[in-house]
Amino acid sequence: MSGSLFAEDGDPLPAMPLPLEPGEVLLWYGEPDTDLALRLGDWREMLFGTLGLGLALATLHTLQDASLVPWQVAGQWLLVLGLIVGSVALWVLPPLGDRDARRHKRYWLTSSRALIQNEPRAIPRHPGGDPLRQAGWWITRLSPAMPLRRWHRTVRFAWFETRYKTYRYKEGVGFDRIDSAPRVLALMRRLIAEAP
Repeated sequence: MSGSLFAEDGDPLPAMPLPLEPGEVLLWYGEPDTDLALRLGDWREMLFGTLGLGLALATLHTLQDASLVPWQVAGQWLLVLGLIVGSVALWVLPPLGDRDARRHKRYWLTSSRALIQNEPRAIPRHPGGDPLRQAGWWITRLSPAMPLRRWHRTVRFAWFETRYKTYRYKEGVGFDRIDSAPRVLALMRRLIAEAP
């Protein structure tokens, strides 16, 4: 591995998910930041969590009514407790799941490809690697290389269309939440300009 190789920390590099092609050089290796962060993509969960907390507060307000019989009070307390637990779960679980998914990702940038590897801890790794957990994108002159929101520290380099029932939307593929995003973006743009 020669060239302008740099890693984000001093640890030894893990094995690559796919072998290097003849003449291909590893330029960068990195892992995403695993800090807990709220994402605006989880706005539905946040909205329903907030509505659930509002409903719990409104139910608490009705508990002050003295004309309720004890079983009604107990039922309303169970409802309030369920709403609070469910609402807090809607706020907390999506960021925890996102952080857990990022803990098992590895990124490589070579002189001709961008590689992403997902390693879920629940699935044992096979000797040849699982094609569903590793992916490589060839870098050509048509490859987009763009930063995605500076505070996310993400570099996108491919797009694919997802269909869900009648909805179609594009999802970006890239190196998410990396500390060296400006350097990786500059490397990607240089590789795209030099691509055949």
